[in-house]
Amino acid sequence: MKVLQNYIGGEWRPSRSGGKKLVLNPANRAEVVCESPLSTVADAEDAIVAAERAFPAWSRFPAPQRAELLEAALRGLESREDEFALAITRENGKTLRESRTELRAAIKEAHFQIGQGRRFGGKVVPSEQPGVVCYLGRF
Repeated sequence: MKVLQNYIGGEWRPSRSGGKKLVLNPANRAEVVCESPLSTVADAEDAIVAAERAFPAWSRFPAPQRAELLEAALRGLESREDEFALAITRENGKTLRESRTELRAAIKEAHFQIGQGRRFGGKVVPSEQPGVVCYLGRF
């Protein structure tokens, strides 16, 4: 049986509560899918603090490098599509076809959002200096 934990600040950890729950396959209640932590508000707060700490370093990566890292993660997901679709089916009781459709839609949306990160919004205005433009944006 797979035992899940929270991934916070670059490490796997159990819930602070120590609580756990068995996740059963709704189509076959005799099948245990995994053991999941009963996460708490404190666990969510830990994750928020970790994300706030990681943000400055992450935001210094140029957008194309961030996109490359996220695309690599997506390729890993796509290469294991059958495995993830089956996991969705076992956990939610959906048909395999529904799970594949849901997974493919999520992957497609993720590709779109990664592409959005490459497109900067803002306004380009002329500068007083010849050959120079100013970019106005909100950071």
